[in-house]
Amino acid sequence: MSYADQTIAITGGASGIGLALARQLGREGAQVIIGEPDADRLKAAQDTLSAENIHILTHVLDVRDPDSHRQARIPGALPLSQAGLEAFLAATDRAQPLVVYCYHGHSSQSASDFLNDQGFQSVVSLDGGFEYWRQAYPDQVETGGDDLAG
Repeated sequence: MSYADQTIAITGGASGIGLALARQLGREGAQVIIGEPDADRLKAAQDTLSAENIHILTHVLDVRDPDSHRQARIPGALPLSQAGLEAFLAATDRAQPLVVYCYHGHSSQSASDFLNDQGFQSVVSLDGGFEYWRQAYPDQVETGGDDLAG
């Protein structure tokens, strides 16, 4: 089976079997998304794989409303509200791969198109959005908290 032109999400992909799987799928041409709530472990995995010329998506952006993000989200996802958009655009390297999600995938596609128009080189809209993620990975949903940054 060829993984070229496939986008594959790996939860817990920053170490162990998850990291090995991300490495192998990346070598086989897949666009790999790593879900990892620990930012330091995520950065270490990204650096390790980048050194092997395997590029992964690590910036996961939630474009739903702030209350929805606060209640439940993909681990490590950053809220991206209209109010925080200008600061995000100013602070983020356009070469940084991004994953964008909303409820069902429609608004995230618009956000992805906008980010591409702003010069981002690799933006993926999560097909099916958060509802797909919640059903496919019920044990990989963060809940609670009020640490919104944007």
